[in-house]
Amino acid sequence: MNKEYKWTLETGSKKYPCPGCQKKTFVRYVFADTRQHVGEQFGRCDRENNCGYHRAPEKDVEFPPHPPTKRKLPPPTVITPDEEYMQGIKNKQATNFHDFAKGKLGITAEHLQAWGVGTKWKFTAFLSTTKDQRTVNAKFVAYTSEGKRNKETGTDGTPKFIPHYLGKAYLRNMKVETDNARLEDWQDYYKFERCFYGEHLFDTKRDTCLVESEKTAVLAAFFFPNYNWLATGGNNGMTFDHFKLFYGYTGRIWNLVDNDQAGIKKSKTVAWLDKLAEMRDNKEKILSVNLFEKKPAGWDLADAIIFDKYRDPAQFEKDLNEAIDCRQQYDIDMESGEVRIKPKYESKAWKLDEKELKRARQVANRIFEEQVDIIAPDLHCKQRLMIAFTSFREDGLPLAIKVFGQHPGESEESIENFFHLVLKNTPGDDAKDFFKVAKAAGVETRYVKTARSEAAEGAEGIDAHEWKITWPDDLEHQDHFNEYEYREQTFSYSYIEHKNCIWYATFNNKDREIGFYKISNFVIRPLYLIKSKTDPKRLFEIKNIFGVKYIMDIPTKALVSLTEFQVFCESNGNFLFEGSKQQFTKIKRKLYDETKDAEEVKMLGWQDEGFYAFANGSYNSRFSKVDQYGIIKHLVEKSAEEAEEKYFFIPAMSSIYKDEKDQYDLEKKFVFIPRPEVKFSDWAQLFHDVYGENGVVGLSFYISSLFRDMIYSRFKFFPHLFHFGPPGTGKSTMCWSIQYMFGLERKPFMLNAGTAVGFHRTFAQFRNAVVWFDEYNNTIEYKRVQDLKSAYDGAGHVKGEWSASGGTSNKTTTTPVESACNISGQELPIADNALFKRCILLQYYKTIFSDEEKMRLTDLQKLQEKGLSHITGALMRFREKMEKEYFQVFDQVEKEIMEALEHDETIESRIIKNMAVVATTFKVLEHELPWPWNWPKMKEVIVKNIKSQNGLISNAKETNQFWDAVDYCISEGELKDGEDFKVEYCSSIKITVDRKPVERNLVPPQKVLFIRIATAHPKYMEALRKQGEKKGMDKGSLAHYLSHSPGFLGMVGSTRFKKGEKSFTSNAYAFEYKGLEDQGYNFDRFDEEEAEKEETEKKEMAVKFGDDQEVNF
Repeated sequence: MNKEYKWTLETGSKKYPCPGCQKKTFVRYVFADTRQHVGEQFGRCDRENNCGYHRAPEKDVEFPPHPPTKRKLPPPTVITPDEEYMQGIKNKQATNFHDFAKGKLGITAEHLQAWGVGTKWKFTAFLSTTKDQRTVNAKFVAYTSEGKRNKETGTDGTPKFIPHYLGKAYLRNMKVETDNARLEDWQDYYKFERCFYGEHLFDTKRDTCLVESEKTAVLAAFFFPNYNWLATGGNNGMTFDHFKLFYGYTGRIWNLVDNDQAGIKKSKTVAWLDKLAEMRDNKEKILSVNLFEKKPAGWDLADAIIFDKYRDPAQFEKDLNEAIDCRQQYDIDMESGEVRIKPKYESKAWKLDEKELKRARQVANRIFEEQVDIIAPDLHCKQRLMIAFTSFREDGLPLAIKVFGQHPGESEESIENFFHLVLKNTPGDDAKDFFKVAKAAGVETRYVKTARSEAAEGAEGIDAHEWKITWPDDLEHQDHFNEYEYREQTFSYSYIEHKNCIWYATFNNKDREIGFYKISNFVIRPLYLIKSKTDPKRLFEIKNIFGVKYIMDIPTKALVSLTEFQVFCESNGNFLFEGSKQQFTKIKRKLYDETKDAEEVKMLGWQDEGFYAFANGSYNSRFSKVDQYGIIKHLVEKSAEEAEEKYFFIPAMSSIYKDEKDQYDLEKKFVFIPRPEVKFSDWAQLFHDVYGENGVVGLSFYISSLFRDMIYSRFKFFPHLFHFGPPGTGKSTMCWSIQYMFGLERKPFMLNAGTAVGFHRTFAQFRNAVVWFDEYNNTIEYKRVQDLKSAYDGAGHVKGEWSASGGTSNKTTTTPVESACNISGQELPIADNALFKRCILLQYYKTIFSDEEKMRLTDLQKLQEKGLSHITGALMRFREKMEKEYFQVFDQVEKEIMEALEHDETIESRIIKNMAVVATTFKVLEHELPWPWNWPKMKEVIVKNIKSQNGLISNAKETNQFWDAVDYCISEGELKDGEDFKVEYCSSIKITVDRKPVERNLVPPQKVLFIRIATAHPKYMEALRKQGEKKGMDKGSLAHYLSHSPGFLGMVGSTRFKKGEKSFTSNAYAFEYKGLEDQGYNFDRFDEEEAEKEETEKKEMAVKFGDDQEVNF
């Protein structure tokens, strides 16, 4: 455990909405040095009695991953308020409280002056003055004209008038401190004294009444002047040091508690007075009493004075003298009529909770082993902890010694005395406070089941002292010799280890003597059993007498045979085992007993056990690095109080395979890289600046992919993200950006070149990550297109298994689809429209970028080149929220998208669902992450995207219809080669971009179709009419669809055509002719027609002149 991991409650007056009661009374925890908030849920609500929310950080709080140690500061400077400043406050009586007290209650101005009730702006000031007449502080409270505390809030729900003491404002106004940074953390540097309010009027000859509120003390002192009146400022307002005022005081003390049972149980004032009573002979003269049990909750003496006109001193004195402790009640025996006093809160019959005791022992051992001091310096914390330990009665003493022993100044004797004092007077009912305090200190408080802890339960000690043992080679004289441990191993397994050798025991039962002889020149240490249905293995570390170590990876079946074991050992060097099979079996027994089980992580990414696996470790609210063997320890939570310890084997980074350079090549790049300096907000903003609206969808898709298994489990599909555009537009750049979210650079799988095996394995490399398929075109193998379709539905590649005899069997294996897919290419996926509908389409057009845009891209590339997987890890903390809210939010998001699309029935429903998948992720996490855009913008982008993609899917049909019509018109002679269209070999063409001619090189030279839309469009419309088809698209729509279709090269502003013998120039649309040929179209008919005409003429001439005549042309 890292003992430098510190946090503290935020200082200052700023409050936040409480996660419990939603009121703005919440003080958050901050990291001690950076002053950053630990998290929105960590803090304490000021409404301690009515709400009681208090959640302290645990040791695995994520941000920042490695907070620095709290800097050591000198003790705060004690500030004594300026006399003139305080006198100015005291002399002014101009608040609602002054008017109410004087006007409604008849209290005199002299009384208010004597009690130091002054004015500061709209606040009533209660000046705290010590017994030696030093004014040390002031409390400021705003009241209404009815004498109630003013709880008015502003438009943002924040209280306008928060009760407070002297602090930052005084330091700033009086120029005690001018540094704004120090003012924000002023409590680290300055301190104002506190004392009982009313202490300056304390008279040792009078009895004393304690109340919480300063207002109550002022009012009560006027109506009941025969008592000392002191206010604590709250039931936890004073420390025990303040109660030194009563040292030597012999008068009676009544603590008048508010009618608030929760407050009574938590009150430190009650606890301090109990302690004070223990110091007196007449302890019954110190009581905490509740005079208003039958009144509403929270009712106090001030309420009684104001609303019940409870102002008779004689009645008050009678009530005080008849009152009993607020934690007691009268009990009347109905038969005898006897009146007894018994505790109000009856404790349950005590029974030892064995399960809690085991848990407490584990936690105490962790505190002891890691030397963690969990004890706060105040007595209240010590009492709470000791009461918790006494809940185990005498079994709690060893725990107390281990825990209190970490606190400076505690001796074992003082701890025992304290324990038995508490056990005698106030034994606890449970150990909740112990676990709560330990957890707040960053200690793991769950009971963790391990193989060793389970095996150890109920084990008996070794009672074998009647045996005389001759230890080998002066073992008993070694510093490390522990006789009990060596005896235990001898009687359990018949051998011991010494000087890197195994010594086997020989038992002389007659004389009860034991000796040893050596059977190996090495020792073997069990590491892990790697569980697997297909390839189970055991990891051992062997070390010989020369200190040479080696890690062995042995298949489990090899341990069945002593010979195979010897082969494995000796093949690694000088490791010689000379024992028998029986001795080997006993050695195995110990090895198996001490071996931890580990499960192999076959697929990196999300694991069902609740963590995200990288090649170099796992992430579960914090990163855990693999050890040298590739092992991580993970606690699988069984309940809030119990967890099971499990081990996992991640082979990619294991030292076992360090010499296998080509093994796990891709997995080694899927790594967690801690980069706390890179925040999600900075990266997301830059990602959005670079990729614009495509970035909105791309970023949301990436985060959705982290929860793919959850989304797929309900919908049985997960959309692909398809990046379409010409070279240089940024489609691959975004794919690279998403790759870096999972570690280092991983190259994409090339769809036009990779093998079938590599293609299918790419889907199964990672779980809840993104894999990338590049170079899509519509001429790739059709089966590969179908496999991409199947991947959307989660259907992997299925193949048959070979039987043990060598033939085929009825069994099949499936390569699963576990990742989301990025697909990129220069052609739309129209080889099968079903694939197109299974993708979310991102279109990239821009090829020319400004210097500012290039600079932003450079900044993003520099940011991501070292990997951004720490962001992926951090996003895992939203897993629980996604599981809880995603599917109910999905229905609402889909509904909103449909409404924004005006329920257009021509839009494919699958496209809408695909987009709703990623949009819902944004909606669920909208207020959890600092997104660079809001929901209206998100909705605007996805609606625009859906309409565009739906149009292009329709376009795929419409453009095919156009080319069918063109083919028909050419056949019928309606469109003429050279006049309406032409096919030419070109090495470059001059296209129009933004009304400017741009030379576009074609490498290698290729056939290009030039077609005049001005003449082709009316022929296309006429052809559809003749064929009885629906009316075709208007010229503008047709031009738009053609310009976005695959193979479109651009619009040529001027190219030469021929009509008869006369040539002319015209604009035309240029297309790659090969793409049209691949679709079955043949528009280059000039050569064929000439060849047919020539052949016909040859045949005619042959008939005319005879077959045996030679004809020359």
